[in-house]
Amino acid sequence: MDPQPIESPPVESPPGALAEISQDERTLALLAHLSVLVLAIIGPLIIFLVKKDESEYVAFHALQALVYQAVTMVVVMTVMTVVLLVTFGLCFPIIFIAFLPAIGGILYGIKANAGSWEGYPLIENLGRPEGR
Repeated sequence: MDPQPIESPPVESPPGALAEISQDERTLALLAHLSVLVLAIIGPLIIFLVKKDESEYVAFHALQALVYQAVTMVVVMTVMTVVLLVTFGLCFPIIFIAFLPAIGGILYGIKANAGSWEGYPLIENLGRPEGR
C-alpha cells in the first residue's frame, strides 16, 4: 500500500507581501539607495522619474533615497564647513562625516532588496502608498 501524498491548500500572501514585489523592482529600489555611492541625488531622481507610474515600490524607495540623500548632503556639508572654519582647517579628519550618508544608503538598500517598505527615520511615510 503506497501512502497517498497529502496536499495542503495554497497559502495566500497578505497584501504588501514580498510575493507581489518582483526581483526587478527590488533591484531598482536597491540601486536607488546605493546610488549615494556614485551619483548622489541624481540616481534616485532618475529612477523615480522613470518608474513612478510603473511601480509604487520603486517610486517609494527612490523618493525616500532622494530626500534622505539631499538632506544629509546639506547637513553634512554644513557641519564640515563650520568645523573646518572654526578650527582653521586643523580638524581635517572630520572628512569621515562625509561617509555617513553612504551607511544609511547601504542599510536601507539591503532592506529594500529584501522587499521591505521601511523608510528612513523622520520621512518614513513620505511617498508611501496608502495601506503599506
